[in-house]
Amino acid sequence: AARVQAQAPPQAGWNRDEGNYRSFVGSDAESKGNYAAKIRQKFGSLADEALKLFPADSGQEMRNSAGLLATADFTAFGTWKWLETHLATGGAPEFRFEFDDAPPGGEANDGTAVGVFAYHSAEIEFVFGTLDSKQLPWRAEDYKLSELMQTYWTNFAKHGDPNGAGVAAWPKYEEKSGFQVMHLAANSHAESDKQRAQFEFLNRAKGPAKQ
Repeated sequence: AARVQAQAPPQAGWNRDEGNYRSFVGSDAESKGNYAAKIRQKFGSLADEALKLFPADSGQEMRNSAGLLATADFTAFGTWKWLETHLATGGAPEFRFEFDDAPPGGEANDGTAVGVFAYHSAEIEFVFGTLDSKQLPWRAEDYKLSELMQTYWTNFAKHGDPNGAGVAAWPKYEEKSGFQVMHLAANSHAESDKQRAQFEFLNRAKGPAKQ
């Protein structure tokens, strides 16, 4: 915020399911009423706006919204805020990603079934090309994604830009492009940030950053 950071390009992001929805709803029964109560407890006078941005009109929608909130609380909001601050005060391009691949079979560290969630740390073996260090029934698309991510990360380490020959274009994260996010999965692609309104709301709900 004080504009004294290194003016180097950041490449940053998070996994789709950094936080399990249970981290938000707790042990209460999965119901629209219990979810709304958690929202009101967390957001107070902003609860009605929160329920519009994080709806729960069905059980699956509730789990999705609760998962987004848990992910934001764990690491996504802080990363988003850092990127936004650097965007406002830095002079270097930014590249944002979301890792969406759910590793097949087995269990994550918290006991949830793997193959459903792109959980915290799920991307590590992909980045370093070490999928076989985990005894999981890896698919051809997992190895392909790992190769792609190794290329992106190596390009970025060499040049401050993940783009290069043989890989899909990774647009800069900036307003004029619609705040493009590279979604890393079997069918990796970039698209405009669909969660921006949610993060802008969370930014207001958390208040101004402490100096």
